Amino acid sequence: MQKTSKIALAVVTGVVGTVIIYAAFLIVATWPISTYSIEKAGVFGDSFGVLTSIFSGLAFAGVIWTVLTQLEELSITRDQLKNQGIENAFFQMLRLHNEMLNEIDLSETTGPGIIVTTGRDVINVFRNRLITHFQKINSSEPNLDEKEKANKAYYNFWRQHQSELAHYFRFLFNLFKYIHESESDNKEAYAKLVRAQLSNQELALLFYNCLSPQGEKFMVYAKAYSLFDNMTDKDLIIPDHITYMSDDALGKKP
Repeated sequence: MQKTSKIALAVVTGVVGTVIIYAAFLIVATWPISTYSIEKAGVFGDSFGVLTSIFSGLAFAGVIWTVLTQLEELSITRDQLKNQGIENAFFQMLRLHNEMLNEIDLSETTGPGIIVTTGRDVINVFRNRLITHFQKINSSEPNLDEKEKANKAYYNFWRQHQSELAHYFRFLFNLFKYIHESESDNKEAYAKLVRAQLSNQELALLFYNCLSPQGEKFMVYAKAYSLFDNMTDKDLIIPDHITYMSDDALGKKP
């Protein structure tokens, strides 16, 4: 608005200045004026006809410029509202994801009592159980290659804990899907924000999920947003497993 006001002031100043300069030029050019009459005054007034035509054209151009400016402002407003709607929905989904994670609980019977684990602590328990499944596969089927062992261990782990984790992974998948399919210009920033919410243990589970047949669809977003960028191999069952992940998902540039 300030820019438009400055332009309008400049145009008005230019118009007034042009009229004054033109009038001064006519007076100087016809000076001295020997006689005064209505006829000559009319001729003097008619001499401004050229300026009148020019200003009429400028006024029409000004109307067009005003309409185009208003259309541009409306377009910007629509984009702002659209981006605001996308942003509000994203943060709402992110909040629901954190609430969902906090509501996960796991009960274990140990000795005389029952231990209840909740929230992100559950993810660490799940990761340890995945490691246990891998160790069992490693002992019972040593001839399998490492990637097959990891996939089989995750499959057995998933069958055991699908009821506790299915909704968690499904919602996280849909969160990335929403980011990816939105018309926002901040997709990378949103994806990084989600990544920042994930603990190392969550990333480890997600890592093996993406390597497995169950996580093929999730791998699309892992690659698109370098989901495992800066992930350390110490969080995996075996550090060498990191070589099985796509370079795009690891954030490695070609």
